[in-house]
Amino acid sequence: MFDEATRTRYEETLLGRILLKIFQKITGQPSQIPSPARQRHYVLEQHRQNHVVGRLLVTLLGWPDSNVATHSDLRSPAELTALLLSLEKSPLEQPLFLEVRDCPTCSTSRSLGALIDWAHLADGGLVYTVILIDEGRFPDSLAGYVEVRASQLAPEPAISVLRGGKHEHIERSAYTHDSMADMVIRILDFAHRNRVKSLLPFAEIHRTKLVERLDLKPPPDPLFQINMQSVSQSRASCTLAQVDLSMVKPYDLDFCLSYPMDVVRDTAKKIENGIENPLLVYWRDGILIASDCYPFYLGYRKLGRKSVKVVIMGPFPQGAVIPIQVGGPELIPPILVENEPDYRGLPGDLKDYLLERRLNEAPLSDAILSLYGLYFEISDLIQDPRTKEIDLHRLIHKKPVALDAYGVRVHTEVRLGEDFRADLILQYQLADRRVTLVELERSDHGVFTKKGRPRAEVTHAVQQVEDWLRWWRENPSKIPHPFDPTVPVEGLVVIGRSVEMDDDSRRGLLSLNHNRLIKVITYDDLLERVKSLIANIETSE
Repeated sequence: MFDEATRTRYEETLLGRILLKIFQKITGQPSQIPSPARQRHYVLEQHRQNHVVGRLLVTLLGWPDSNVATHSDLRSPAELTALLLSLEKSPLEQPLFLEVRDCPTCSTSRSLGALIDWAHLADGGLVYTVILIDEGRFPDSLAGYVEVRASQLAPEPAISVLRGGKHEHIERSAYTHDSMADMVIRILDFAHRNRVKSLLPFAEIHRTKLVERLDLKPPPDPLFQINMQSVSQSRASCTLAQVDLSMVKPYDLDFCLSYPMDVVRDTAKKIENGIENPLLVYWRDGILIASDCYPFYLGYRKLGRKSVKVVIMGPFPQGAVIPIQVGGPELIPPILVENEPDYRGLPGDLKDYLLERRLNEAPLSDAILSLYGLYFEISDLIQDPRTKEIDLHRLIHKKPVALDAYGVRVHTEVRLGEDFRADLILQYQLADRRVTLVELERSDHGVFTKKGRPRAEVTHAVQQVEDWLRWWRENPSKIPHPFDPTVPVEGLVVIGRSVEMDDDSRRGLLSLNHNRLIKVITYDDLLERVKSLIANIETSE
């Protein structure tokens, strides 16, 4: 529970008012903050119903960085192509929540929320997602969902507006003719113009007030300082190059061993999100020494990077590296800065609540975080109309825990003689040795007809697996390595969804699987398996 003063503080901003609505939706009470675990489990269920809403809740409950603008602050960029190029080369901090006040299109409150996030595109570049929230209609509905491509390699479709469950593509030259696309471009332009810098250029350091954490202050390295001074005074050059990470050694390994792992994890996440930085090094005794960029060095190590960019100060043997660019101080990488939250303006009761939450909320283990991530990946794929069977195939092959958590090796695209090829084969390694032949079908296929009978897609998939099983039994000498033909074999079909099934259909699915060698499950069943694993691990921890 929280008192009236705390509630008043929440109500001062749009983000706070939205959070109050979410809390009440979870607990059913107007003045109760749900526990972190209850929040997470609520998000899982909402994500399964609507992955856009689920992703929105994940971000909002994590208290994203926020900013405030008035509608008059938003303006069209002088050149959209230039804006998107900047957003690709220098991504925004993510996620970011922008409150737009005095918005004429809002239904009641005159405030519009915009949640900005981005992800990497498979063919290069980034795609920004902007979810619009009209406070008067939230949480029953969203005001809009727009994707914007920031990609030189794959620039089109530049803008995609979700309407009626379908993506409507809008070309760059025509975005001003669509009110929602125009609003989102204005929002991105404002966020770009008012961004908080994570990487501070070397030339700006002397104009910026920085406070260094004592536990992150690297041990002094006289040679580093000498090289830095030589470069700053233009007595030595800098060389940008791509090298094997094994060529780089930290100046002080003891400092690496004591470096805070929370900083390493945060830096690794920034690297994965596109905020990469060359390592500033110098040549000594056949190796490159890094003595002032420990977070990025350790972040690259944690991510298993084999190759990184470096900026070498001063001379090095000819042929040791292949230069990309030679220059002066302008090549010195920017430094990573963190903007610490300022709690001084908060009332004492809210400070006390935040302190209590910080002291008692245990961090989630990597195992649980991985399972939450898997849940969201599956849920995203099965709700996206653009998803192909191969996308589901790749994810489950990569993360077989979605099918079974116990001693499973997964083999993909296994040939069974000349006529058949199994999508996946699960090979159990524990005492319960068995083999499961798996057929993956589309997630948007229905399971039953209106009369309660299995649809043709289900019947066909089951028949396919029956053919595999018959071949397996009749050709023990031809069963491919490393499978043991003497262990029991069974079949599994994964198809469709059950989230919207009525009770009769659910009973029909149970009946379909009763005493059958080939089971039929839905992709929602996979989500339930992952959710059950999360609950079991959270309870044990």
